[in-house]
Amino acid sequence: MRSYFVITLLIALATIIDGNILPDAFYGKFSLGNSENFDEYLAAKGVNWILRRLMSLMNMDVVFSMDDDVEGILIYKLEGDTLVLSAEAEGVVTKRYFKRQ
Repeated sequence: MRSYFVITLLIALATIIDGNILPDAFYGKFSLGNSENFDEYLAAKGVNWILRRLMSLMNMDVVFSMDDDVEGILIYKLEGDTLVLSAEAEGVVTKRYFKRQ
């Protein structure tokens, strides 16, 4: 399950949104700094408590690169050197903050 989650997240992060190429500022490597409502988001997605604990303890690095074959799943924006990823499930919104390395 952990590998599936990480792979899904990486695919989502390497997306092209609405046919537009991401600005150059998005490309690079980011490390997870903190999260908002991530546990609640996972609970809304039906992830059991043990897996939620494991996922919340994971340290993550995200690398943006060019890939023409996938579509966007998450909403993300760049605030200075911080990449903010947002996702929603069953009315629960999570935000994860990644710092540029």
